[in-house]
Amino acid sequence: MLSDCSAFVVVPRFCYRLHVGASPPGALQSSRRRVARLRERSAGTLPWARATFCKAGCRIGSSSCSVLLRWKSCFLAGEERSHLRQLGSLVQQPGALRQHVSMSLFSTPAQVSSYEIIESYPHDPSAFTQGLVYAEAPIHSPDEAEWTMLQTSTEVFYESTGLVGESSLRCVHKLSGKVLKCVQVPAPHFAEGLALVPRPTRMLFQLTWLTRTAFLYDGVSLKQVREIPYDLEGWGATYDSNRHCIYTSNGTDRIHIVDADTFEILDQVRVRSSPYKFSRSCPTLWYLNDLEMIPDTDELWCNVFFSDYVAVVDPASWELKRWIDLRGLLLPEHCLPCHEVDVLNGLAWDRNRQLMYVTGKRWPRMYAIRERP
Repeated sequence: MLSDCSAFVVVPRFCYRLHVGASPPGALQSSRRRVARLRERSAGTLPWARATFCKAGCRIGSSSCSVLLRWKSCFLAGEERSHLRQLGSLVQQPGALRQHVSMSLFSTPAQVSSYEIIESYPHDPSAFTQGLVYAEAPIHSPDEAEWTMLQTSTEVFYESTGLVGESSLRCVHKLSGKVLKCVQVPAPHFAEGLALVPRPTRMLFQLTWLTRTAFLYDGVSLKQVREIPYDLEGWGATYDSNRHCIYTSNGTDRIHIVDADTFEILDQVRVRSSPYKFSRSCPTLWYLNDLEMIPDTDELWCNVFFSDYVAVVDPASWELKRWIDLRGLLLPEHCLPCHEVDVLNGLAWDRNRQLMYVTGKRWPRMYAIRERP
């Protein structure tokens, strides 16, 4: 799993990161002193280049909050590499590694929206959520317990959960949070983003993180029908019904466009924070993680990893339109005693009700929200 690493550093319960690009408002900027301290701690082994991260919960030693930082020195070139030599930010975040995201010195202001909670539902607190899709359940001769729940409501979530040895694809009843079906994803795969492709037949496209593989499932039975080579790190995924393609992310500023019929990567684009050419005055958005397409407004919602912010992006121009501040979404009364939650992860659009469902890794609740200016 780590054979391609040029160097790695294990830092229990803290995360140290290098970053270039636009970031959500309110994030932390590091001083030169902090960057120098990071270089000292790396003992000269840390390549001065973009960092690619293992995600929280990789079970290094006995602590699930340990983070392994994998550093690649050959990812960037040209202008990006020049920027990275000049800039860096160091973020230290204890506990579940939540609330903060690094911020570039070149951050560009954008409109910030809030939200209102419409409803909330139970969510499996053991689910390490990586991808989420809302849908109407197909009827396929379910067992008695499943049929009883579907008589109450046919609304379900398809959920991809992560961690090596614990990854799965699930069909979850929306109102009760009960798992109707579950397909395990075997080690060494770490399941990631999920997209529902409705035509020509309902299929589910699931990414994996580091094993360069995607899985295709029948959207009714959840039977795996195909294993697809995918030569990228997999993070988030969503289906664009307006263009009949899949968008995927890999934790950088890039969105990859995947053919929804052949599942081949067609192109990649960089998400910008202003309508000008790429330059120091026009940073790109980094750590794009979970994705959700809203076809009615032709907007792509992108959760920024390690933060409670969502970047709303125009897929026609690939420019940032605004931020949505989701801080405080997990209500204190919904937290379980002695249960540690992780970062916000999981966006699913309900087209009929014009709602966004949002949850997080190991969150005990799922929230239905609407954006509020």
